Amino acid sequence: MAEIIAFPKSNERDWRELETMLRETYKDLPDSPAIFEECLPRIRALWTEIFVSFSVSLSYKIPGPLSEQQNIAIKEAITLGVNLVAERLQSERRTLFAKLVLAEYKEAYYSKHGHDAV
Repeated sequence: MAEIIAFPKSNERDWRELETMLRETYKDLPDSPAIFEECLPRIRALWTEIFVSFSVSLSYKIPGPLSEQQNIAIKEAITLGVNLVAERLQSERRTLFAKLVLAEYKEAYYSKHGHDAV
């Protein structure tokens, strides 16, 4: 009988990639490995809250006596606009998440060393 290999879900793979990237990016910060181990659960919880639940779905009716071409053109314009807003939102969320990661690191560092430590 063939052995079934369970692959991680997409979100789990995404988190592992992000975790690896974060460790590499912040490895030269003071006490980085120990501090990151302490704050990774909070960072993961923030990442899940911010990114995993994000989705956009469109459902609308366009009223009026429109031709099929007009209907399609309006729907394409709406979809394009929604996609642009979603891309902007995702970009802003990534930027804010990076700031949250650094804030979590600083909080853990200062909790360990005091606020006068640098």
